Amino acid sequence: MTNRKIRDYQRNRKLKGIVDANFKTFATVVIALKQLFPHDWYKKTITDFTTSYAEFTAHMNDYDAEAYDFRVEDSCRKLNISDSDTYDIIFRLNGKLPAEIFLALQNNLKCMLIHLRLNCSIGSQRYAKLIAYLKSDAKICGQADLTALGLSFDDDIDYRKLKSKTEQPTYSDGIKAQQQLKALKAYQDEVIKCQQQLSSKSKNDLPASSTHAG
Repeated sequence: MTNRKIRDYQRNRKLKGIVDANFKTFATVVIALKQLFPHDWYKKTITDFTTSYAEFTAHMNDYDAEAYDFRVEDSCRKLNISDSDTYDIIFRLNGKLPAEIFLALQNNLKCMLIHLRLNCSIGSQRYAKLIAYLKSDAKICGQADLTALGLSFDDDIDYRKLKSKTEQPTYSDGIKAQQQLKALKAYQDEVIKCQQQLSSKSKNDLPASSTHAG
């Protein structure tokens, strides 16, 4: 998808913000793990985790909406991953957001925590320590913090490729954007799926701790 085919600039600009917020969550959790457990979480571990997490999310997205919801809710219940904890972390990272966007980010965080608990040897004690740290003292991170570890992200999304129609990129920019926007398209599909699942729910479905947003 090149820039010429983006019909709704504001919608895509908003989506880019969601992608950035999602990456902020990922980077903050990973750097927190490195800070808390440096003997276990270093460059190779983080690289392996990045790969395994991508595979895990791809597997989760293969479920239909009802099966997906059940898997997430059942795993959270069994692993003691609470709505209030994930709400507080997303709010700390992003502040107040529209309910649908907030819940999509919260759901992505839940999936990341489920993967950590099930597949990355994060037991209950380490999990409790990680959650407490993310809710209070953890540095809010971004891609630069992971790049500093020597990690590279070939599918990094460049906001310049989402210019309005009055600022069209060159042909070579369009070719590069076609590759970079693959990650955006994949995440767009996930966000749309989340919003469809949430469309029938009212704002009253937010956790009780949502009063913090006011």
